[in-house]
Amino acid sequence: MNRYGLYISLIALTAGLAACIDDSSTTSGDSTAVVAKGTITGFGSIYVNGVRFETDTASFDVDDAAGTQSNLAVGMVVTVQGTVDANGTTGKATSVVFDDEVEGPVAALSTATDGLSKSFTVLGKSVVVDSVSTVFKNTDFTSLADGDIVEISGYFGAGGLLQATYVEKTTTLSYGTSEVELKGTVSNLAADTFTLNGITVSFDPTGSATDLSEIDGGTVANGAYVEVQGVIDSASSMTATRIESESEGVGDDGDEVSLEGVITDYVDNSNFKVSGQRVDASRAELKPADLTLADGMQIEVEGSISGTTLIAEDIETRDDEIEIAATVSGIDTVNRTVTLQLFGDTVTVGTDNRTLMDDETNAVSRLTFNDLTVGDYVEIEGHMDGSNVVATHIQRDDVDDQVLKGPVDNFVPGTSITILGITVDTSLSTQFEGHNDASMTSNSFYTGLSTGDIVEMEDNHPADGTADKVKLDD
Repeated sequence: MNRYGLYISLIALTAGLAACIDDSSTTSGDSTAVVAKGTITGFGSIYVNGVRFETDTASFDVDDAAGTQSNLAVGMVVTVQGTVDANGTTGKATSVVFDDEVEGPVAALSTATDGLSKSFTVLGKSVVVDSVSTVFKNTDFTSLADGDIVEISGYFGAGGLLQATYVEKTTTLSYGTSEVELKGTVSNLAADTFTLNGITVSFDPTGSATDLSEIDGGTVANGAYVEVQGVIDSASSMTATRIESESEGVGDDGDEVSLEGVITDYVDNSNFKVSGQRVDASRAELKPADLTLADGMQIEVEGSISGTTLIAEDIETRDDEIEIAATVSGIDTVNRTVTLQLFGDTVTVGTDNRTLMDDETNAVSRLTFNDLTVGDYVEIEGHMDGSNVVATHIQRDDVDDQVLKGPVDNFVPGTSITILGITVDTSLSTQFEGHNDASMTSNSFYTGLSTGDIVEMEDNHPADGTADKVKLDD
């Protein structure tokens, strides 16, 4: 057993909310009022941004209609209003709101050269899905196809790219009948049409055929940020049945906020956006301390709203540089760790309140840690916390290739590479790839390799313990 398999205790990374609360916060006993926006990572109540919110008395709004917790799923991005206890890990929700980012037909679907991600457009919005970190319903990574009507939740990154955390297929495309939803800024307003994200929207300005009751002022205006619900007429047009005003910000002046999302519009640490919310992190504590903020980075921000700006007190990122796909050989229910066997060795991975769990085998509708059993094949994305591996995402799936990705501990040129204490042999038949999937010889690969480089190694199913493919991470 390698050094990573000796013992890994339960990782608690969720004390940030309690730490960021100042004396001016609105409190009730030992709890603090908060607004938390992030991905649902688990149930048994609801887990968002590392906090377990009790939902017994909470109201639920799901796609602008009253709902229940049963309408929600892991991977959905929700906004929770409620309170968080002094421990920073538990709280009570008063309301939970889910609103998808877009719903419409998949178009121009393409698969990345590594086969691990796919890109497509939905009503002009660019979307990317991942084979592990995206949760699918009524479809999956393999069967997703052009013409599927999908509902997508996730985070917008640089260039308006929507990184999907949840994809649900609702039906297949039928012009004139398929219902769609689109958010964006109104432009090119005419008497009964306007443009939204390149899509021409037809509407009834009298409010008879189009519900305008939820739009500011009761009229559509250029520059307004809105959500449009309606029926798709063609690849570039739709007819609106409802238009409502939307806010890109999170919370009101004075609110304590926990916000997960991707950095966009970065100018400097005092001026950028996360999920449309303006952020000032000039005085924030960064975790890790050497963190360099930049467009495209997924982070969690904690702080308070001043005017319309979130004044960050803590910013944390969890860079998923670790990927493991292997069979479960041991489970520790006390410390909530899972041990995986691959390449003739084992590695142990911890979990925490932020670990999202998904079951692609459909054995259960909502996978929990207690559902895992020895012999399960799982795909894990995670990060290092000191010398411990912590899972961000665990997906149970049908048996496939063994995969190990992470920083190189050491290597023997032409012979082996060690990652997470696991030494993986290479051979004359091993395929080597450099950056941008460029094919390389074994000699050139090892010549350019350094300890600390992020390398991915695959052993094709059925595994024989020797790497079939070795690739430098871009």
